[in-house]
Amino acid sequence: MTKLVQELLSDPAGAVLREMAAHSYHHDNGFAKLRIPLPAGCPGQFRIHIWDPAATASTLPQDAHNHRWPFISRIVAGSVTQTTYVAEGDPSGDHFRYLQLPIAAAPGYRFSPRGTCTLHEDAVERADSGAGYYLSPHTVHRVDSTDRQFTATVMLTLTRIRESTDLYSLNPSKGKALPPDPPRFSVDVLRGLLVRLHESLDETRC
Repeated sequence: MTKLVQELLSDPAGAVLREMAAHSYHHDNGFAKLRIPLPAGCPGQFRIHIWDPAATASTLPQDAHNHRWPFISRIVAGSVTQTTYVAEGDPSGDHFRYLQLPIAAAPGYRFSPRGTCTLHEDAVERADSGAGYYLSPHTVHRVDSTDRQFTATVMLTLTRIRESTDLYSLNPSKGKALPPDPPRFSVDVLRGLLVRLHESLDETRC
């Protein structure tokens, strides 16, 4: 991982960083999402997720969700705590379920309301630097840095098997309007995140 970050930072023309910046942004669930370009034809995505409490106010509680694809994740700095849930339809439930659908020929997503539900906690697991895990696309979860420390993971999404995901939010207005497409990082901001990650990798010798 250290070598990959070094190569990204030493890109002489900055072409890879510009391409990364065009697809990288701050996710609503509290982390910086950096998308690393893959060769044409690869079915998934390769991402770095960074939680940096020093730079980001907490957005908790996060929206619980599942995914359109299975993925493999490895913690390369810090530690994550992942909570998985079983969702039960419930007219008096405190979570609003939305079907999250990509917008055709446009960036971003739309949220289609699907009633209310209760989330039953299934498991809480901590994974420290060096650990990895696989997650099924149907598993509902929340994941965050443990104890609000600087944390980074690398994530490889596998072949998509669903056209939509389920999102569980405490926000009753999420489906009333199209959310704004999040602003992409500038190359300078992206480079700063990679420098901070490189420093952390040096500290952990990952």
